[in-house]
Amino acid sequence: MAHAAQDRQLATINITPLVDVLLVMLVIFMVAAPLLSRPLPMQLPHGGPSTATPLELRLQIDSAGGYTLDGRPVSASALGDALQATLQQAPDLRLRIAIADDSDYQAFVGALSVAERVGIRNIGSETR
Repeated sequence: MAHAAQDRQLATINITPLVDVLLVMLVIFMVAAPLLSRPLPMQLPHGGPSTATPLELRLQIDSAGGYTLDGRPVSASALGDALQATLQQAPDLRLRIAIADDSDYQAFVGALSVAERVGIRNIGSETR
C-alpha cells in the first residue's frame, strides 16, 4: 500500500507564465509612466480682475450690401482702412457683424475677409 501512494502524482499549478506576464506588464508601465506625466504647453489667463473692457465695433450690412460701421456709412473699399485704424488704437478689438436677413451673402464674406486680413481675431455675427 505504501508503494501505491508514492506512484500518485500531485496536481500543482505552474505559475511561471503568470510571473512572466506580470514582469512584462511591469516593464511596460515603467516605460509608459514618464511619458504620461509630461506637461502640456498652454497659456492661461493671468489672475485678477480686469477692469478694461475691449472695444467693440458693430458692422451692419444692409439688404443692398452697404456697410455701416458704428453708425457711419463706409464703402467697401474704405472698410479695411477704417478697421485697420481702429485696430491700431485697440489691439483687443471685437468686431460684431450684424447682417440683414435679406442681405447679400457676398457682402458678408467680403467684410469677414477684410476683417481677417487686417488682423482682427475676435469676430462674431448676428442676424437682424
